Amino acid sequence: MIVINFAIIPNLTRENAAQVTRRICSQLDRFSAEYTIDRAYREIFADTSAEFLEEEEMLRRCTALITVGGDGTIIHSAKKAALHAKPVLGINAGRLAFMAGLESHELDLLGKLISGDYEIDRRMMLKTVVSHDGTDINCGY
Repeated sequence: MIVINFAIIPNLTRENAAQVTRRICSQLDRFSAEYTIDRAYREIFADTSAEFLEEEEMLRRCTALITVGGDGTIIHSAKKAALHAKPVLGINAGRLAFMAGLESHELDLLGKLISGDYEIDRRMMLKTVVSHDGTDINCGY
């Protein structure tokens, strides 16, 4: 079995994100996987086995990032993960997410991550800079 420490970043503005995150935690517990959640969410997820850390520390220590929300959440988290060269698994907590690797009803597939039965799909990120009147404006990734 491969040892993976997951950092879980939920978008709690999404209606089902807290519920889906708890289900993810339950699945990870089933597989004895280690996972962290941002310290700011300690009270919300106190009923889980998560270790609560500052986000930057989570990203530094994790093997992979699980993000819970929609496409915007996945893109936002991917920017953070890229700075630490960490892979991202997006889990859809809503109705539609084209970029999500899993839907909320597919959480039993998390076992494949732990067993190493997965492939990484590498995606390109573009950095944009707009020049206006001799001034460069960094538009980010």
